[in-house]
Amino acid sequence: MSGEAKHLFDKMLVEAVAGEIDFSVRRARERKGRNVHAEIRFCEVEIHPPGYRAKEKLEPIRLNCILVKEKEASDEVSPIEWLLLTTMEVKTIEDALQYVKWYSLRWLIERYHYVLKSGCQIEELQLEEEERIERATAVYCVVAWRLLFITYLARKDPDKSSSGIVEQSEWEAMYCFTHKTTSPPSSAPSLSELVRQIAKLGGFIGRKGDGDPGVKVLWRGIRHLPDISGMYQIFRKDMGNA
Repeated sequence: MSGEAKHLFDKMLVEAVAGEIDFSVRRARERKGRNVHAEIRFCEVEIHPPGYRAKEKLEPIRLNCILVKEKEASDEVSPIEWLLLTTMEVKTIEDALQYVKWYSLRWLIERYHYVLKSGCQIEELQLEEEERIERATAVYCVVAWRLLFITYLARKDPDKSSSGIVEQSEWEAMYCFTHKTTSPPSSAPSLSELVRQIAKLGGFIGRKGDGDPGVKVLWRGIRHLPDISGMYQIFRKDMGNA
């Protein structure tokens, strides 16, 4: 690509705005969650090798670049400015919007891998045979997805009913087990209550100063759920036949 050499950010700022996008930025330690309205610019760029590697005579690399720049951010926050580079084709604003949406979900992908690694502790299995590793990973990936799915929904809409998220026999079994009773409630618990019940199965005490349960205790709890639910169904069946 011919033309004057520029720093990448400066190059993108002079490109025409191709479109706009709205998305949510999740809460983090250093910021509050908020909705973002941003402009999108994109074009093909040629990345030249750094000067200190000139002797290697490296060829420039052609990439597609997308700049996401927040509009009218308040003075209380740092405006969003994402500079994305990709080898994927970016011919239209629809292409750019799709890749920006994917990038905006990166924290959720990172959280999934964190749950798989730190919550499920998959690295601790120390399996040596390839077939066993593949089988274990397949099972643990499903468990990690389910755990993340439940906790994400609970954070997004804590008061929503957990009906349809877990089986009726599961939430009934958890309630009876954690409350030491044989009489489950008539309706499913809220998502926030469900998460705490799962955590209690894993040893979470739930005192006022304990905060929210972490992924390790939730992982331990969800591991016990099939056993408790299975036994609950057996006992309920026997009670019905008595």
